[in-house]
Amino acid sequence: MLNSIRTRLTLWYLGVLAVVILVFSFAVYTLLARRLLQTTDESLTEISQTIENDFRTEDADLALERKLSAEQPRDEDDDEKNPTQESQEEFQTIEQAITEELGDLRFRDSAVVVLDQNGNKIASGDLNATLEKSLIGLPVQSSFTDVSDETGQFRVYQKSLELDGKPFRLFVVRSYREQTEFLYGLQRIFLVTTPLALLLAGLAGYLLARRKLAPLVSMSDQATLIDSSNLKERLVVRNEKDELGKMAKVFN
Repeated sequence: MLNSIRTRLTLWYLGVLAVVILVFSFAVYTLLARRLLQTTDESLTEISQTIENDFRTEDADLALERKLSAEQPRDEDDDEKNPTQESQEEFQTIEQAITEELGDLRFRDSAVVVLDQNGNKIASGDLNATLEKSLIGLPVQSSFTDVSDETGQFRVYQKSLELDGKPFRLFVVRSYREQTEFLYGLQRIFLVTTPLALLLAGLAGYLLARRKLAPLVSMSDQATLIDSSNLKERLVVRNEKDELGKMAKVFN
């Protein structure tokens, strides 16, 4: 069967088409995966910046309250109080402000965790203990990181903050579930459409090759019938300008 020109042309055509489809599919998949990751990182950075701005606003408000309180005149009864005790009674700590602020914030598909300098959790979103422990073990630096637990894989953005003279670590976490489902669906589309496209292209290529080579088969059949008794017979020249027409003229 491989001795047939039609078959060889069809196989070459399918081979080239398969390479083109595979390269195209790989390029599309890679570009989409990178774009999804870039979009996720941009969203996590934006959320982190929003939270940081809110925290710094709370920090500034606390500092202003303390300053105004220190400048107010005190009664004799107030003078007898311990200033440290009064401060603890009247003002929030920055940890309390962080907890309260995060309680008012809601982010779609993202969770926020804040740790103090000792790794103690100040506030946390809807994360399990295993994932929180993974965050605590990350190096103290501002970076993007991938972590995983039994529920899946997560993208993490970490940032160091200093509030009220204390260092904190801010984590914004998002699951890869949506991206994974999208890319998996894209893989299934490629796995279904690629063989189907090759099958249709192979059938079309074979029919096209058969049609284009039909004059050659016809000339071969005519030439077989010519012998010493009918040397006046000539091959039919359908198109004198193409290769088959020129070959027929030479044979005639």
